[in-house]
Amino acid sequence: MTTSFLGRGIYSVQSAARLSGIPIRRVRRWLCGYSFVSSGKARRSPPVWIGDFAPIETHASLSFLDLIELRFVESFIRAGVSWKTMRLAHQKASEYVKSPHPFCTNAFATDGRKIFADLKIAADQKGIVEVISKQRYFDQVIRPLLLQLDFSSSHYPLRWWPLGTSRHVVLDPNRCFGTPITEREATPTRSLYLAVQAGNAPRQVASWYGVSPKAVADAIEFERNLAA
Repeated sequence: MTTSFLGRGIYSVQSAARLSGIPIRRVRRWLCGYSFVSSGKARRSPPVWIGDFAPIETHASLSFLDLIELRFVESFIRAGVSWKTMRLAHQKASEYVKSPHPFCTNAFATDGRKIFADLKIAADQKGIVEVISKQRYFDQVIRPLLLQLDFSSSHYPLRWWPLGTSRHVVLDPNRCFGTPITEREATPTRSLYLAVQAGNAPRQVASWYGVSPKAVADAIEFERNLAA
């Protein structure tokens, strides 16, 4: 676990929940684990993976890779993968691709089918992951997320384009600590959105910040999607 934030992005649990659309409680549980009582005994559910950053005064924070990994985990859960299977899949995927963030690596797009197929055999529970091991459904879960990412030669995500790579909004851990910004000018989308929300015309806001009207429109769309 590292304490260096440079080039890694940094997000609070609240910020990660807002950007990913995943409830805060779920983000915290996946990253920090949680305690519960079962059959009268106190038990502990460990994190799905160990985040890149140590807690700061007990406050958890996420790196860019942690944030992207959250989105993939959530997609599998929504697709019907059980919590137990998710943990097993994440562990096995980490071993396959040799990464603590296996789901968000480009390598997983290929190796993932084998990972889930192997889990199906190991679990010995009919149908537990067969819906995921089918290529058609796997592509429906994974491909939309992959198309929003730029990858390095080592298969790690470099940038996230939440509206698509042809639009102006990007999250880049090497710029503004991963804050959502306009791609060309590095202007925070939140600033543009709030300026328009205050009653200013989008074209006027574009002129003030030195960005294109299209960049302002994309920033507004992105921020409204987060608020929806």
